[in-house]
Amino acid sequence: MNSSLPDATDATADHLHEADLFSIYGLNGESIYKIAKIVKIQPGALHIFVYDKRFSERPGSASIDVAVATLETVSAPQSRDMSYPVSRKLFSLMRPVLVGTRPVQDIELNGYRQWCLSGAGHVLGTHISLDDEIEHDHRVYAKIFMTFFAPTFIAFTFYMLAYDVIRLIPFAFLFGVIFGAIMVVLQWASIRRLKSDSLNRVSASTIQFSEIEMPVDFASAFERGVRSLTTIDNCKPVAVDLRGGTIEAKVRKQVLEEGQEILMVFSMIDENRTNCIVWSESSKKGTTVDMGKNLGNVNAIISYLKTSMALKEPFSVDVGDNSATEQGVPE
Repeated sequence: MNSSLPDATDATADHLHEADLFSIYGLNGESIYKIAKIVKIQPGALHIFVYDKRFSERPGSASIDVAVATLETVSAPQSRDMSYPVSRKLFSLMRPVLVGTRPVQDIELNGYRQWCLSGAGHVLGTHISLDDEIEHDHRVYAKIFMTFFAPTFIAFTFYMLAYDVIRLIPFAFLFGVIFGAIMVVLQWASIRRLKSDSLNRVSASTIQFSEIEMPVDFASAFERGVRSLTTIDNCKPVAVDLRGGTIEAKVRKQVLEEGQEILMVFSMIDENRTNCIVWSESSKKGTTVDMGKNLGNVNAIISYLKTSMALKEPFSVDVGDNSATEQGVPE
């Protein structure tokens, strides 16, 4: 058993630093925000301490004291359960946005010490794969069909009952089937039309994502990510955080289509390689048909990132340290 604490990596060239506090989203699959602190950085692993306080909206620096105050009621055994050894990729998928820096407290290191004493081996998210998250097409199509079939059938049935033409109720069922089938075909055709040759697997879902490894350093990759938003019409960034490696943006709702939410998360593989995950989903939850708009957003960003890597001109986008407030991108 290893009874000593390994030395932390020299993070001078890293975008992450020990004692940094981030707002994160989706820990353990929960649709809530929390505040996490990086307590140790090691090769291939980040050790984060996650405070108990929950937030329905992304918290800012003003929420740090509220979160840290929960430590007063935390016992040593509980503190070990609040610590997580995670891969950089998994941490990036938590949508981290820097909210501040506070010295690491001794109680926040209890989980890290236990990890070291247990052999310092297990790291969450080491072999995480986005392909595992892709919905099976038949489930997506069934959801689209029922979303349009059920209300159509119910509406026509009530209409026919109101006019006492019960014998025509089978036609209500038929109308529902036809409408549901039409929407399935439209979504299928839209996705197939936009599918890129480089995408081996693609879902008809309104949640679309793709992953790309970029042979450039982290800062350069992030700059390219900021610029890529200019390829999407009516797109406005809402969080641009170099330290966390997160870019969040919204595409404004149009007359005939729902808006979309775009997320780019970057994680450093090494000094000269960066991983980027691009995510787009409809802003209105429960939307089943987007006519391929989300896939189009993902394709546009991935295409820009691939093209930009061939350019030799230096980038000059201002991506200074964080913020969770709205920032613009260059015109």
